[in-house]
Amino acid sequence: MKKILLLALLLSGRMAALYAQNTCANRCLNFDGKDDYVQLAKSPVQGNVDFTVEGWFRSLDSDGLSNCPSGNFERIIGCGGSRLEIGECAGTFALFMGPSGFLSSGVKTGDAKWHHFALTKAGGAFRVYLDQALVISYDLPANKTFSLDNIFRIGRWAGGGTSPEHWQGDIDEVRVWDSALSEEVLWSQLDCKLNGKKPGLLAYYNFDQGTPGGNNTKVKNVLTDLTASANTGTLYGFAFTGVGSNWICSGTPHAAFCDDPFKNTPVIVTPANNATYKLGGAKLPDFTWTWNGAAPPPTAYYVEVFSLDSNTSKAVFSKMVDGTSLPAAAVFGDKPKAGIYQWQVTNPATGRQSAPAYFTLFDAACGTISATIATICKDWTPGGLPIYTVTLTLKNTPTVGTLGCPAVYNTFVPTQGSISGSISPALAATILPNATVTFTFNYIPASISQATIQVVCNGVWQDAFNNTVILQVNGELKPCFCNDCKEFSATNLIVTPVANNPGMFNLAGSLPTAGMPGPISAVEFQVKTFSFSATPTACSNGVTSVESSGVFLNPASSINNSTALIFFNETISPPVPPTNNNASKDIKWIGGPLPVGPPIPFNLSIGVPRPLQGINADCCKMRYRVCVKATIFYGENGCRVCTTIFCKDFTN
Repeated sequence: MKKILLLALLLSGRMAALYAQNTCANRCLNFDGKDDYVQLAKSPVQGNVDFTVEGWFRSLDSDGLSNCPSGNFERIIGCGGSRLEIGECAGTFALFMGPSGFLSSGVKTGDAKWHHFALTKAGGAFRVYLDQALVISYDLPANKTFSLDNIFRIGRWAGGGTSPEHWQGDIDEVRVWDSALSEEVLWSQLDCKLNGKKPGLLAYYNFDQGTPGGNNTKVKNVLTDLTASANTGTLYGFAFTGVGSNWICSGTPHAAFCDDPFKNTPVIVTPANNATYKLGGAKLPDFTWTWNGAAPPPTAYYVEVFSLDSNTSKAVFSKMVDGTSLPAAAVFGDKPKAGIYQWQVTNPATGRQSAPAYFTLFDAACGTISATIATICKDWTPGGLPIYTVTLTLKNTPTVGTLGCPAVYNTFVPTQGSISGSISPALAATILPNATVTFTFNYIPASISQATIQVVCNGVWQDAFNNTVILQVNGELKPCFCNDCKEFSATNLIVTPVANNPGMFNLAGSLPTAGMPGPISAVEFQVKTFSFSATPTACSNGVTSVESSGVFLNPASSINNSTALIFFNETISPPVPPTNNNASKDIKWIGGPLPVGPPIPFNLSIGVPRPLQGINADCCKMRYRVCVKATIFYGENGCRVCTTIFCKDFTN
């Protein structure tokens, strides 16, 4: 855990000057121990339910009182009902609950250092952790209950209280959950920030408000809840100015977000990814990186630099480096060579690596080659992979003060996937000085989830030195969502009434799949519109209006000769209890994968309104029209779709 400055330093002029800078990665709220507290509009936890309350605190208690628990129990959290209080008594972390009374952890926390606490309730089991150690265990007796009401305060107990019972010190990262979190979950997000959308998070206050140590008197006196529950707190008693009773810089280790994939990893700064540099011009930048995370960074890193030549790579530099920078001369010496390079930084203590970065060094004898790339989804392979048409444009810009020279490109090599068919114009292709050449070719990615294309263009300058002019071009592969889907529609549609079951009809037919980019993994039908009419008009009031009107019915419905269907969207709306769980506007069959070509048969049983009992059926001839949307899912994981809508008219 990150250590912080002592109280004496906090109160010194040097710390005041630090706060005056009004910048810090993380903030907290300072409570003066006299009248500062926060009260929520409503408690996140109410009733006899499981929950977790956690947060960070730093005690600055200086009143010297030791009469515990009465008169000197300073609360971090105070809740009403069965009474729950978390705080510090005479410099010792403690807990007070109605059923148990006062429970001391025996651990001194009045040391002006940051500490983390967590209290979990699972049924009648209460567990309290301090700095990841279990310090208090209490099991509710069978004859006792524990229930919280609507009072929830930060910095004061639920019954109010006067100084010295207000919290004196700093509070940060208070979180309330709707279950008793496990230790594994608690510690996994102990020292990082949340985004407020975590499942089960009832309230979250990161205290990152106001200008630290500045004048916040005009800022609204609210503590923002970052969850959708909007459990906003109101601040009472705060001065909102200076280094106390105000927003200040925090010493908690919450610089990175918990869901940051690069948390606690090195982050490359220069040379940045896809950067380009001319040799013989400005000095190459140093290799620099930084640290993204809460834990202290290592003092030494393992740095690797590779030269990429066509499909091979060669190590140029691989050593431990102190600090977070490395001179370019230490990697390349006095004569760096043109080419494409990859580099990466590793934290030797954890093995966490930075994302790799690629940069290009251009030989300035002739000029520089710049590139643009664009992709358009064209077609699909029989295996369900998209085929893109790629437009790659290379431009030859001569070095200032020279006439430049042509560049000849011999191969284009993708780092993933493959080029399908020929490249136009054909390679080897010459790009003259001040000229532009646009190449087109088809490209198939390695997987359906691949989002980028990287092509290494291998070329040579046509001068006396024949230096290579290798260029890596990166582009985006936008998802191909069946905008080129083969046309299809339902065929052989036949409607027949179900014997001895008025108001039920079978709609049979098939979905052709010939020419569709398969394989097929699922089929879904959805009632889009349904209407009916009667002749004569006088009979139109004599029809049922039941919940199965215009829906698919189970078990009579089938798709691909299978009745193993998923039914969605029960037609009963709350609060009426469902009485027909086999009626659905939407059904889906998942099977296969099926080969492309054979039609998919379906037989959909449809429930429709019918004449009421006693109405002359000849008087009340019903005419129906139902329109159905059919969706075919195909390709890897069934994530590509083709759809069609068909309508059918029929009578009873």
